[in-house]
Amino acid sequence: MPVDDKTTEIFLRAMDLRREQVLKAYDNPGRGITNSTYVFETTEGEYLLRLPGRGTEMFCDRRAEWALYGQLKDEHITDEVCYFEPDTGVRVTVYYPGSHVINTADGAELERGMALLRRFHGLRLQGPRPNTALQRMEYYIQCVKDVGGEEFYPAEYWAVRERVLSVCPPYYGDGSQFQLVHGDCLPHNFLFPKGREPVLIDWEYAAVSGPMEDLGDFCHDGDLPAEACIRLLEVYLGRKSTSAERRKLFAMCASAAIMWGTWSVFKAKMEPEDRPFYQDYAQLGVRYARESLDRLSLEGERK
Repeated sequence: MPVDDKTTEIFLRAMDLRREQVLKAYDNPGRGITNSTYVFETTEGEYLLRLPGRGTEMFCDRRAEWALYGQLKDEHITDEVCYFEPDTGVRVTVYYPGSHVINTADGAELERGMALLRRFHGLRLQGPRPNTALQRMEYYIQCVKDVGGEEFYPAEYWAVRERVLSVCPPYYGDGSQFQLVHGDCLPHNFLFPKGREPVLIDWEYAAVSGPMEDLGDFCHDGDLPAEACIRLLEVYLGRKSTSAERRKLFAMCASAAIMWGTWSVFKAKMEPEDRPFYQDYAQLGVRYARESLDRLSLEGERK
């Protein structure tokens, strides 16, 4: 699909290029559910332009994202930033032709992806204040209310939310283990550039919480069954998991799922042209939260 003139002008201004230097421009073929992204092939290289999605200014701190990219610049964990407007969130990064996102069924790729995540968590970066999935969920509920989007909640949303709130908070502990987490640790944010080590992309949801919450994000978005969740946990840990660790993982899966389900309700209201997608994603969040609580309960019976 051709890129419109306004979008092209944003890119040219950001990169200080002339229109004749653009060889090709098109919508990014990869999946993106928060922003709009476009690929520009130019005489100077290939780049990815990100334009923030509607309403994202309500829950994405772009200035904090810009600062985090600066912190991680020399760690070889992220994609390469060429341009970033911290006030608007307009960003240009290097585009990696032939790259692919992590294959959740490929054991070798899971090993490399989880090694990358462990390396990030091992930095133990800190942030200004805790912002767990449950806290984000409550904020998104208010966002939905502010824009009048209550009609888009799935039928069983409130019942599942109450179950999450009755079960999951103790698994966060006293907060002493909290640190900066990716906050949007979905499979499609693990990018494998051709011939290079993987990188983590899209840091606009980075938050202060427990590291295992990133695994919960991954499991939910990948719609992983229980055995695949446990396999992911053990690849991340580098050893067999304990029953307590498995229960905590399922609590994080439930928390992440209901949070993203709430976020999807907001997006369904804000982006009517993509409403069916966001409604389906909200349904996934509620269903996966319920299933994760059932898995937690079953694991508790086995211990």
